[in-house]
Amino acid sequence: SAVRANAAWQSAKRDIQARDRALAENLRDLTREELSQKLSNLTLRVGAYPAARVAGFSMPGDFAAAREFDRIANASSEAARTARADAERRREAARREVERLRGERAEADLGKAGARTKAELTAQQLEQARAGISDESLAQAVATARDSQREAHRAHAAESAGLAEAQPEAARLLAENARGARERAEARLRSIKDEQIEVRARLKERGEEGIAERVAASEAKHARARDDLARRRVHAAAAKLLFETLDAERTAARTRYIAPLREQIERLGSIVFGPSFSVDVGEDLQISQRTLGGRTVPFDSLSGGAKEQLGVISRLACALIVAKDGGVPVVFDDTLGNTDPSRIEAMGALLNLAGRSCQVILLTCVPDRFRHVGAARVVRAGAVSTGSF
Repeated sequence: SAVRANAAWQSAKRDIQARDRALAENLRDLTREELSQKLSNLTLRVGAYPAARVAGFSMPGDFAAAREFDRIANASSEAARTARADAERRREAARREVERLRGERAEADLGKAGARTKAELTAQQLEQARAGISDESLAQAVATARDSQREAHRAHAAESAGLAEAQPEAARLLAENARGARERAEARLRSIKDEQIEVRARLKERGEEGIAERVAASEAKHARARDDLARRRVHAAAAKLLFETLDAERTAARTRYIAPLREQIERLGSIVFGPSFSVDVGEDLQISQRTLGGRTVPFDSLSGGAKEQLGVISRLACALIVAKDGGVPVVFDDTLGNTDPSRIEAMGALLNLAGRSCQVILLTCVPDRFRHVGAARVVRAGAVSTGSF
């Protein structure tokens, strides 16, 4: 009996220890009184929930159904958060677009105000001009000027054709050859004069007996040399005039190419750099320097991103100039890699504008760089994306 009582006491002791451990684990940092109070509060809250809950939703029948409802609610909440994040991104994109449009509108308003002022000034000048000359006389003068202009264009076309047929390079070679011949003739003339002086000196020493024939021969030789020199000088002057004329015409033609290219570059560049943007284009049709905000910087001193942007703008300007004559596609291979994110959007707008007049093809493995090109059509080839618009 004692052994059984001891075993029962040991078992009861273990049960008490297990109960104490379970109680400690369940209570954690609470006391029994705090747990009792918490249970009472929860009981009151559960009892009051049916009357205070939102109407229109059925109560779950058990804890498993409640857990399923909670899972569905969490999934719906996550989907709602994702939709909200997408909506916020779209709202941010729309906000940036609104700011861009507001900026364009402000620029348009400024341009409109300037145009209105210019129109008023022009109207005043027109009224003053009409006070001095009638519209009929002015129209007649314009017609006469247009006739003169057409005649001048025809004459210019004829002169240009003649200039092309005249072969400027051949004329330059002829001029150089004539210049060398003239120098040799002048040297020969100086040598003959020296010989003449020497002959005259010998004549004074020996007298003129028996040398009249030699004098006559020398004079004839001198006359022939003088005539030959005169002819060579005439030829050299003609060759020089031809070379200078061809060079002047070639310079004028190059100047006529530079002006429209510079205007087109500045028109496109103002979209990216602002209205204070301007460039200087050299005789080789390359950008020599850029002016922005009144500060002029040589092209070689610009950053890599600025050089890259000006290169794209120059190629688009050339394509737009020839677009009216049929044009050619413009191909860019993974460009704008050095361009700042602040200018990526403006370059996208510029590419989109050029795509309205000519075909622009972009080869890239980073399509996101050209997401601002609004009218782009994307063709994917394996891991490479090609944009054409």
